[in-house]
Amino acid sequence: MTVKKQGDKWFIDKYTPVTFRTDMNVVSEILTNETALGLVAEAQRRYWYISAGGSGSPFSRFKPIGAEYDYRWLSEDIDTKEKLQHYLEDLFSTPTVTTYISDLFAKKQIIEEVGKLAQPEADGGSMRQWESAKVAKLEQKGKTAKVTMVVSVGEDDSETFEIDFVHQEKNGWKIATTPQIIR
Repeated sequence: MTVKKQGDKWFIDKYTPVTFRTDMNVVSEILTNETALGLVAEAQRRYWYISAGGSGSPFSRFKPIGAEYDYRWLSEDIDTKEKLQHYLEDLFSTPTVTTYISDLFAKKQIIEEVGKLAQPEADGGSMRQWESAKVAKLEQKGKTAKVTMVVSVGEDDSETFEIDFVHQEKNGWKIATTPQIIR
């Protein structure tokens, strides 16, 4: 949600409801296989949404002073640090998101120009199929959990990942592993 001030009053400017593709219960204090799988499937979708620059096309390109290659602006829904942070915090813990965004800036995978975010003009992809991952092991200790997942890669291969989760008092289960892993 974004708000704007008009005079001495604040009004909702834009509102996008958070939706997930599965029937998971992120607020329950017990992490289930379904919730863990639903969160990582949505995390992969959001990772690639950001990597693609967001919604819309074509994206306007420019070459920052001193840069080796062109950059493109991110779409309006994720074009500031705050918007990007909020977009990721639906699924990831705040410290995880803060570290991830800092890393993107440090590696110049995202830059800020005139108050807006941009990224190198590039295409990418992954053959990992997080939406059909399987839970091999789920260990929960209080408000934290570690889930071992087997993820199909292409048609005949798979990879195994350990994904950390944390239960936040008001927000439920969040992924505590960098988005870079779930791509």
